[in-house]
Amino acid sequence: MIAGQQKRLAVPHEEGAEFILRSLGHKLLRDAQQKQIRTAMDEVKGIDIDFAALQEAVKAGDLDKSVTGGNDGASEYTYDMDMVLEAGIVGWSYEGVEVTPANISLLDPETAKWAFEAIVDMSRRKVAERKA
Repeated sequence: MIAGQQKRLAVPHEEGAEFILRSLGHKLLRDAQQKQIRTAMDEVKGIDIDFAALQEAVKAGDLDKSVTGGNDGASEYTYDMDMVLEAGIVGWSYEGVEVTPANISLLDPETAKWAFEAIVDMSRRKVAERKA
């Protein structure tokens, strides 16, 4: 599948609102992932963490999935949300409101998370779905 395919989706929690979203290519997803990793590393600098114990807990499944992002890597903990939203939102039904990075940053958390998850899902479809 070539990135850039677009879909018009209704916002499930906002009657009458629609977004036009586009799938993202592997490079942009990789860049968004690297930015998120850098952000996470900056946040933990100076914190005394036993990384070996943390790694063992992850392997053993002892950590809550909400902490590790446990939804197949498609979480706001895996990719930089702003990068994904800015690259993936093509249009919306908000009259008189242009799609710009500044306006995207004004989305309420629920709508931002919904759009983010939809963009990542479109971009990381399973091979079996692509063949269908």
